[in-house]
Amino acid sequence: MAGILRNKSGIRLLSRIINSPDLSFNGHSWRSLQTLAYEEVRTSPDGPYDSTAFVLHGLLGSGRNWRWVVTHMIELGFSKSLSDWIGSNLKKSGEHETWSFNLEGAVQMFNSFRETSYWSLLEHPPKDTEIAIVRAANSDRWSSDVVQQLERLSSKGSEESKGRVSAHVLPNSGHWVHVDNPKGLLDIVAPKISSL
Repeated sequence: MAGILRNKSGIRLLSRIINSPDLSFNGHSWRSLQTLAYEEVRTSPDGPYDSTAFVLHGLLGSGRNWRWVVTHMIELGFSKSLSDWIGSNLKKSGEHETWSFNLEGAVQMFNSFRETSYWSLLEHPPKDTEIAIVRAANSDRWSSDVVQQLERLSSKGSEESKGRVSAHVLPNSGHWVHVDNPKGLLDIVAPKISSL
């Protein structure tokens, strides 16, 4: 989070959520409220998203439902698709809405994802192993350096003592590859699965 706090757009994002006049804490501590919101942060308007800001605690409360959460997030400046996705993760629990996932587990999983580098595995895949990377053609989350490195690893072929890396581009798809182009994704993965 420290890296994001040094980024001006990250600070503006955090201020937008925390200072929202619609949020009432009713005497609860920040940690007692179950809330998750996040947005991708760009360091350059033309560059890929390179950070994700998590903002925890404050959206759910008495009488609030998924429609309220989605509308409120859009009003705060989050994209409609991100707001819809966050709203889709709510479930009814008695008379209240709650998250359909373990909030703390989601934060831990995301932090683990952000802190883990798989380059050494990709550069030295285990013998008799193929690691297939599928990149969405319309995704802006892959820097040109990462794409070039994946293409280089993919073109290496396999050495006798190592496995192999293959890189695939899925056309007509964004972040949700299984939704945007399920047939294209199946065309890529089916031969791999059938060879097992």
